[in-house]
This record gives sequence, structure tokens and C-alpha cells, in this order.
Amino acid sequence: AQEGQSLYFPQIPEGFEPTQSQYYVDPITEELFWSQLYQRGEEFLIFGVTKHAGAPDNIYEKDDTPVEQYVYHQVSHYIFSNNGSTTAAWMVGDTEYYMFASDGAVDMKALIRSAYEAV
Repeated sequence: AQEGQSLYFPQIPEGFEPTQSQYYVDPITEELFWSQLYQRGEEFLIFGVTKHAGAPDNIYEKDDTPVEQYVYHQVSHYIFSNNGSTTAAWMVGDTEYYMFASDGAVDMKALIRSAYEAV
């Protein structure tokens, strides 16, 4: 994150348990990648961040439904579907945030709002 920039973390809904996390720093670009998988029965939720060293280049898959732009906390969040899951992605400074969840497992907008509550 840029110096002085806050990091945002959503309040994970009740019943979701952390099961697997990944952390990686690219030795060449110094980009940082972190993600955490949560599960509740057959449902899943992934929250992750990428601290970019240059222009963002993450690619997300989506189906043919339209992308919804959700502006909250003066930030544009993009919510879209892909084959049984819902994705939200947004940028704050040089940090890209993303969440993937099983369709219907979470209220994605409420989850986004929860990330800003402690800031």
C-alpha cells in the first residue's frame, strides 16, 4: 500500500471458517499478492489484495450478465457474475481488492460496506 494508506478488510459473515491462505511477493516487480479462502459447508468466499508496483493487470472472468458499478466510500466497486459465483473488485490507491463468493452465499454490497466500517 502507499505510505499512509489504510488497508480495508471485510467482516467475514458468521459460519465461514478460514481454510487456506496464500501470500507471495514477486522478487522482480515487488508486487504483493495475498488471499484467504473461507468455507461454510459447500459455500466459499475468497478475499484478496494485490499491491501493484505499476498499472493493475489482474484479469477476472465473467459471464454475459452486465457488470454493476457500486460506488461506496467514494470508491467504484465492480460486481459481476461468473458460472455460479459472484465477484467484486476495486482499487484504492495502488492496492486492488477482490472477493469471490458462491452465488447467494453473501450479500456482496453489505460485505463491501463492512470493509470500511473500522476505518
